[in-house]
Amino acid sequence: MPAISCHTTPTVDGRWNEAERKALEDYAENHLVTARTSAEEALSQDPNSLPGHYILGAVLFENEGRHARAMRHLGRARELYEASFIVGDPNSPWQLHRDILFSIQSLAGELENYEYRVEILDYYNAVYDPDLMAQRAWPLMQLGRFDEARETTTIAIDSGDRWQHQLGLNARCALEGIAVEREAWFEACAEALEFVETMATQDDQVDPENGTNVAVHAYNASEAAMGVLRFTEAEDFAGIGARRLAFTPANPWRMLVRLYTTQGRMSEAVSALHEMRRWQARQPPNLRDHDRAKTDTILAIVLLVAGESEAGRRAIERALDYPDRSGLTSTGTDEALGGQSIIHRAILQLERERLAEEAVTSEGTRLERLQLRLTAIAERLRDTEQTRNVAANTERLLLTIRPYTQGGFEPLPTWLVPELIEIIGVGVFSVALELAREAESDPQFDSYFNAYEAEVSLHQRNFSRCIELVTVARQELPTVERLLRARVAAVGAQCAQREHNEEQELAYLAEAMNEDPGVVRRFGLSLPATIEVNVNGEAGEQVAKSIRRSPRFQNESGFFVTVSGGDNELRFSLASPYGDQLAQAIVLREEEENDDDFASRTSAIFHQQAFAMPLNISSQDLNSLDGHVTYNREDAREQMNDLLEGVMDSEPIGP
Repeated sequence: MPAISCHTTPTVDGRWNEAERKALEDYAENHLVTARTSAEEALSQDPNSLPGHYILGAVLFENEGRHARAMRHLGRARELYEASFIVGDPNSPWQLHRDILFSIQSLAGELENYEYRVEILDYYNAVYDPDLMAQRAWPLMQLGRFDEARETTTIAIDSGDRWQHQLGLNARCALEGIAVEREAWFEACAEALEFVETMATQDDQVDPENGTNVAVHAYNASEAAMGVLRFTEAEDFAGIGARRLAFTPANPWRMLVRLYTTQGRMSEAVSALHEMRRWQARQPPNLRDHDRAKTDTILAIVLLVAGESEAGRRAIERALDYPDRSGLTSTGTDEALGGQSIIHRAILQLERERLAEEAVTSEGTRLERLQLRLTAIAERLRDTEQTRNVAANTERLLLTIRPYTQGGFEPLPTWLVPELIEIIGVGVFSVALELAREAESDPQFDSYFNAYEAEVSLHQRNFSRCIELVTVARQELPTVERLLRARVAAVGAQCAQREHNEEQELAYLAEAMNEDPGVVRRFGLSLPATIEVNVNGEAGEQVAKSIRRSPRFQNESGFFVTVSGGDNELRFSLASPYGDQLAQAIVLREEEENDDDFASRTSAIFHQQAFAMPLNISSQDLNSLDGHVTYNREDAREQMNDLLEGVMDSEPIGP
């Protein structure tokens, strides 16, 4: 749940020297690069320059994201002011002191130093009006002082100050989310969004820094709408936030990617991914680092669904290696770590299955692939241990199992929650699941709990109970939960197989393949299939052999695989037992490609087409999304695009 960040503009006082006045003026006009130069010049003339330390600290914070250095300079500016002037004296440059304190409290929040932020805010409120009550609510929430935070929020909303009212609504939205009061959460966040939309209409400002920040409230309202399973409204709210750029880590495109992926709308998810990256690249440095790990985590989830294990692994490992600061959100570091570890573990499982598929096509690389598989297993064990440690918090575990709440592992999609069964053990998970059921008063969430309990029953070898729960869950789960429905079908197929019900097994496998074919691969399942081969040439024979030996198939009646073609062109298709075409492709031999390479590439394409949701993007686009285009280059490109757009939109100069 993101908060709103803001800063004030200092008043230029006539008592400062030329370099100091220049620094203050440059900063007031938002010329942050020249403001830094002017501040450094002021400090070179006088190491104890009060405006010099303040402006340099503010620029390091806002324009460069160098938080530790910024705090040193801002702290020094405060010391110099309070040693030189009487605090509260109207004849002193009190506006500068007010702005220093405001910057310090904002920076303290981003540094997650919540006690210090409350201390500075209390000092500020004792000296200056109006009181910053809404800003005070956020660190109180982070400190777990919820009653005090609620009281502070109410004061802000009732203050009569429009800005405090807006921030207070934002804080109340967060408080209801933390309390898991679903309807109250939705109503509070929707009210906050409605209020700022009205403000935006009145102000008519599109400046992403100084205009009304609709995106934060739209993001929060979208999240709250998911909390009451109103997915259409969640998409609409996120779309409101995406209409115009705002400076905030509450990236509305990230919310849209989550929604589209959950629903299996992969072409829309890819489009939103590009916009998500672009939104992030256009943020100022002090905000850009707040959501890099979240952005990489969402990317990793999409790549997991698309079967792109290598790129997904790079993305999620970046997220684990470079965690976000959580000062502007209600999500803590442990919640993010738990979710990312589970996603990492799932990607490693996908990698292991993909390597098993590749191992049947080329004898020469088996040792290398075996080493990679052993490495993947070792890393999965590390993820398991890491997640167990984080899941030891009972409240966090229950909130993770309860769909679309705050305080659990974040972001962890509903269709990956059952991964916890193997991580913490079926006994612990089943007890936590029962407690989560008791805590949830709304019966529309029973379908999620039934889905999770079906997988528990599979692990407990209670296969008849498993099938009962699968049947009920698939009838009641929202249709938009496409990936979770596919997982439930895959669980049902395994239980039906153990019950020797071949007809039911095939039906569930067909449902899983239609909704999310990647779940079959991620579960390490095999499709009963009749494989028909009509090929000429060595490459065709190798492909046919690799498909027959693939871990994705077993030689039994059910699905239908056909392979045909010759030395320069190979064709394949996969159909369900009911005649539905699930995958098909034609692969042409590339210039100077030998038989082994052609066969290996064709087999890889076949498995990717058959057992992953299609992204339909080029490898260049995939590399761009994956981060092979560095952040610095991406930032520079977006800044140049913004500059060019400004030039094109401006009025012509001269006759």
